[in-house]
Amino acid sequence: EKVQKAEEKVQKAKEEVQKVQEKVLPLKSELLAGLKFEDPIALLQTPGADWDYCGAQELVEELTPIIKQTVENPSDKQERPILLVLSSPGQGKSRFLQELPMLINKTEQVDPADRQLFPFLLTLENGMSFDGQFDTDPDKIVVARMLWQLLRNRRASGWAGLKPNFTFSQLHRAVAETANLIVDDILDAMCEGEQLSAANYSILVALDGMQFLPGFDSPTDKTSLFYKTIRKLCQLTTRDDGPLTIAAMAATVQLGVEFALADSPQKRHYVMLPLVDKVCRNGKAVFNFTGNEVLQLLQSDMGGHGRALEALEDACNDQTLENIDLLKDAVIRNLMDRYPKAVPADFEPILKAALSGQWLKPEAKIGNFDPEKLQLVRLEYNSDRSQRRIRLPYIWILLGVTRKDALPDLAKWSLDGYNEICRGPDAGGLAFEDFCARFRVLKSLCWPPDATVRLSDLHHGAILQPKALRNVKVVNRHLKNAQAKQRMATNCRDFLFGKPRREQPAQKRRVQATLADGKMVDLQDTNDQCSYVFLNAGGAPAADFAVLLQLDGQQGFLTECGQCKQGTAKVDLQNIQDERAKSCDENDFLLIICTDGKQIDQSDLPHMTGIVQQEQWQQYFGPYAGRAFQAFRSSQRQ
Repeated sequence: EKVQKAEEKVQKAKEEVQKVQEKVLPLKSELLAGLKFEDPIALLQTPGADWDYCGAQELVEELTPIIKQTVENPSDKQERPILLVLSSPGQGKSRFLQELPMLINKTEQVDPADRQLFPFLLTLENGMSFDGQFDTDPDKIVVARMLWQLLRNRRASGWAGLKPNFTFSQLHRAVAETANLIVDDILDAMCEGEQLSAANYSILVALDGMQFLPGFDSPTDKTSLFYKTIRKLCQLTTRDDGPLTIAAMAATVQLGVEFALADSPQKRHYVMLPLVDKVCRNGKAVFNFTGNEVLQLLQSDMGGHGRALEALEDACNDQTLENIDLLKDAVIRNLMDRYPKAVPADFEPILKAALSGQWLKPEAKIGNFDPEKLQLVRLEYNSDRSQRRIRLPYIWILLGVTRKDALPDLAKWSLDGYNEICRGPDAGGLAFEDFCARFRVLKSLCWPPDATVRLSDLHHGAILQPKALRNVKVVNRHLKNAQAKQRMATNCRDFLFGKPRREQPAQKRRVQATLADGKMVDLQDTNDQCSYVFLNAGGAPAADFAVLLQLDGQQGFLTECGQCKQGTAKVDLQNIQDERAKSCDENDFLLIICTDGKQIDQSDLPHMTGIVQQEQWQQYFGPYAGRAFQAFRSSQRQ
């Protein structure tokens, strides 16, 4: 009986082996017969997938020396870079990989007559998710997805023992059960099908969704599939034999990839993904908002974020454009459905870090949040990627303040709503000055009260003179806005005294000032004077707005004077010196905010002076840049 059971067990094992061989042998033999190349399957399947690609020319210029270096150094790790596309979700990683074959061809570094490029665009998403049962090693991961692309037009009829209309899961299993199947087997099959030799073709291997591999959160584990797959892609680029190989990978994790490559001499190039600053489909604008400033602002509030702009297009298809509130609510609803955890309830630390331009080490958190796991944001790195800071679109703020569990105090961060912008021309022509003063109040909230702050950090994004201005430290106050009822002096010595005419000295009596609710401001105490941004009365021969700042360490006071230069207003060295003369004492700080480009460099600025020109708006105003522009336009419509 025991012998019979043993024989039955052996027979069953043979049957299992036969079943595997029935799957394996056809697959191997079919590969030997060759496969024709098939174009990649689209990696992006969202509503904006057919938008015209933004930033192509800039990317071609960026990639040209990289591809040239790859072509000219066939097997040197230190000279053949791997392309790394690392960003938070929804920033355009998949779309970039999808456009990469076109971009490479436009660099004209890979001669199609000599080395025709065959792109393989692979993904761990879109129905081809990682499966630990089948994706047991890097070759299995890459081979299954390469085959799925090459079999694009053979699925209906079946292939290698797989029934007609087989699924990726079925192919996945067949690849996993085929022993010793490697990337070279797929390339050999393509060479046979296309009648190629290794010397006369090149390949692009791009893998999207690396963050879905086991071990991405433990990148120093050299046994993990995440680590091994990164190394596999690197090895493909530096082989002595086989085709010229360009490799690219995309992931939402910067640190994981960095750690995995830490001890590798492999050269790497980090791709800076473009913002979607122009939304067109076949050359035609998707959003026809010409002449409607509020709708133009709503589009600007998406911050060039592809997913947010897709939500806007969906909302425009479902809502009338006449009701801005309904349209805005539809955008927020669409984004909440797609990104329910995009903005945490306590989002202030993140917003403060963004507004202050705070540089962080890659491993540093913002409050309790890992920046790499935030959605609808953009991480910006310094040149050696040793530090980074966060960029937010305004829609991110709106998502935060409209959360059901949002604290009422958070509403202040929304600054101007769309209805306020719809209210029409600004009768006094001071809308831009008023906006800049209110924005300065928001800036003060980025640091704790009584914290020591560098003046250069308070005005991150501006061009400052001298560079040593970063060593000027002041005591931060959480400011409020106040309106001077009479023309006032803004220099420190005469601060808040009346100054009706430039040619006369300041009067020795203080002006009156009111808050937004009409209450009078107590100006007798110096501490109270340091608690407000004072918007000057119209036509004052001094700064448009000013703040009295206490120097750190009880070293006295200085004033920060803001002067707005709108439209074609002249700005040159003489003009800036004149502004300082009427607004500042020698050691006061003057910030000039221009609404267009003035071609002013740091060397053109006098001591203790800064300037924000149109080119610096995004850096200085951050997510509020669109509102600053609308405030300027309102001033012009008086």
